[in-house]
Amino acid sequence: MVTITDTMQSTGSVVHQAKFIDVNGTRTRYYELGSGEPMLLIHGATFSGQGSANTWTLNLAGLAEKFHVFAPDRLGNGMTDNPKRDEDYTVQAVVQHLYEFTQAVGIKSMHVVGQSLGAFMATRLTLEHLDMVKTLTLIDTASLAPDVGSHADRLAKVNEGRPDGVREYIRFYWERMSHFTDHVTDDYVDAGYFMETHPKALETKAKWEAGANQTWAHSQRMQKEETLAWIGEGRLQVPTLIYWAATDPGAIWEQGVKLFDIIREKTPRTQMHVVSRGGHFHYREYPEEFNTVVTNFIEAS
Repeated sequence: MVTITDTMQSTGSVVHQAKFIDVNGTRTRYYELGSGEPMLLIHGATFSGQGSANTWTLNLAGLAEKFHVFAPDRLGNGMTDNPKRDEDYTVQAVVQHLYEFTQAVGIKSMHVVGQSLGAFMATRLTLEHLDMVKTLTLIDTASLAPDVGSHADRLAKVNEGRPDGVREYIRFYWERMSHFTDHVTDDYVDAGYFMETHPKALETKAKWEAGANQTWAHSQRMQKEETLAWIGEGRLQVPTLIYWAATDPGAIWEQGVKLFDIIREKTPRTQMHVVSRGGHFHYREYPEEFNTVVTNFIEAS
């Protein structure tokens, strides 16, 4: 049984105690566990309080048995500071912050794992710093994969009947996007609520509604096109594992297959692992299996 301390509550922490570090003037929250080769875990979600490194809390201890694991809140997410300028609500700024984080904690080379939007960021980080990355794992990333059907329509369907309350919506969304919901625990929802209603996150929301969302959309569209072009040119020369759930209601199976086909054409060691019944957060639904598959892929690379 995990004991929730006052410090954990005040830092939005779940299972493990999060830390803070200054990253070029940006106060950054992160988890750090284990020893061995460094592994960087990059969470999904756009700018928000609830989108945070907490998504990895069921995987951290298992991965830390073999790796020195770092899981930061991305720029403007969780309890990491927001961008200093309105024009920095961009893919470029998020990736630069991730790189500066690795430098702040002393990472020289690493295994990179990203989920959803975080997998897009992980791919950009890898392509921009190939000399640092030993392997890349991409999980259910509609943000990077070629479009199939309407992602907006799928998310609208997920959000049908959404409740009004913040806490209630956090639980509703995470359960709707999951196949098995046991991992959506009270302490996880409570931490998400704390960070989503924190003054920093309220500022994020105000910036988003005032135009940062348009800045981000333009940046994401342009960077996705460039990233897929770079992959097509054969620049992604690191062993790459694509990990997908066949029943993900958001990042659908067909997108994963298309992404696999694009990457395997020019990246010599590319594998795809498929979960037959799992949601967008299947790494939380099957944490031991996920940790084993990723570890085995890395050790065989």
